[in-house]
Amino acid sequence: LPTNLSSLTNLVNFNLAFNVFSGFIPEGIGTLTNLRYLQLYRNGLQGTIPTNIYDLTSLEQMYLDVNMLTGPIPTELGKLTSLKILDLSDNRL
Repeated sequence: LPTNLSSLTNLVNFNLAFNVFSGFIPEGIGTLTNLRYLQLYRNGLQGTIPTNIYDLTSLEQMYLDVNMLTGPIPTELGKLTSLKILDLSDNRL
């Protein structure tokens, strides 16, 4: 995924599902404060979920399923008070 995501400050829907992206979710994703829908499912993403993703308090839907994400599911999920749908299935969490 591109590392310069932080410049897309007005982005509301970020959908890169069903691709063959590999690597890590960039830390810059946490600066997209207007983001409401994050769809990165069915890729080859690995590593942990970046902790600053939990600064996206407008986020309503987050689909990170069917990747190779690892580590614990962070307790910071509780900060996402607008979140209605969360799918982390088929990872290594």
